[in-house]
Amino acid sequence: MLLDSHATILRDAKAHWQQNAAHNRKIVLLYALPALSLPLLVMAINLFLDAQFAGTGGLSGIGMRSALETAQTVLSSAISVLLPFWQLGLFFAAMRISRGAPAQAQDLYEGFHRWGAALRLQLLRGMRYFAEILLGVFLGSLVYSVTPFSNGLVEAIAAITEDPTLANISSQELMLLLEERLSFSQLLPPYLFCIAGALILTAPLFYKYRLSDYVLLSSDKPGAFSSIFESAQLMQGNRLWLLRLDLRLWWYYLLMLLAALISYGDLLLPLLGISLPFSENISMVVFVLLSTAVQFFLYYFFRGRIETVYACVYEALKNNGKEEETSC
Repeated sequence: MLLDSHATILRDAKAHWQQNAAHNRKIVLLYALPALSLPLLVMAINLFLDAQFAGTGGLSGIGMRSALETAQTVLSSAISVLLPFWQLGLFFAAMRISRGAPAQAQDLYEGFHRWGAALRLQLLRGMRYFAEILLGVFLGSLVYSVTPFSNGLVEAIAAITEDPTLANISSQELMLLLEERLSFSQLLPPYLFCIAGALILTAPLFYKYRLSDYVLLSSDKPGAFSSIFESAQLMQGNRLWLLRLDLRLWWYYLLMLLAALISYGDLLLPLLGISLPFSENISMVVFVLLSTAVQFFLYYFFRGRIETVYACVYEALKNNGKEEETSC
């Protein structure tokens, strides 16, 4: 069990961070530059490739369009694959800081040094999360279908499908028609039930595996299965404790959420009746750049300290486990 209070963990993390705060911020800066600039580079390349589609019309341009679409997919996939390994490097640097050791620039490459085990860990967790999400969505939809909340939607669908003029349309056309005629308020409850079901099943699993990255990074012989198993052991009886710690850091997660929402400003503002005097592409670029600037601010001033907090959590749990083994 984790005996230290939240205040103790936060105080220790702050003390470790401030031992060499200026140097630590440089490490976070080295992390933030690729983490934030690479998605911008991919966006710029995708916009350029989109512009090339205009000159590839007709049958003669099928091969070129296929090549451009493949290039876009490869670029986006490459970033999605590389960034998690880069993030592991930040976790490793935070672990060094939490142990009172100076973080080094080469620490950021630790995830790539352990790429095999790290990739297996990502795949194992991803498959387990995916399975839990599917099960949660199924259970959520099942609960919704047997409760009075579904009556309104069932009646609305029945009223549409009983129309004799729709007897000969295909199932695909019927789905499109339902999507067109059903209101957002009618479709919202089933979505909420499915989301709630997925969260109820996935959240405990997420906290169970929460420290598996740290276990992987601290092991001399890293393994995906052993990292998941040890994380589950460390988090036994401590998941609610860590959830409460997350809630104490609500302000950081709220700011990160707001920064992410800013990138969708070109889509959200029209919903509020606000129109912008720019083209769609320019509006998208403006809001993505603004979101990136806010994220950079949060990374530079807060991200390193937050990651140090969770590294201190891992160290405290690991040390408590060793003490319990010694006492036995």
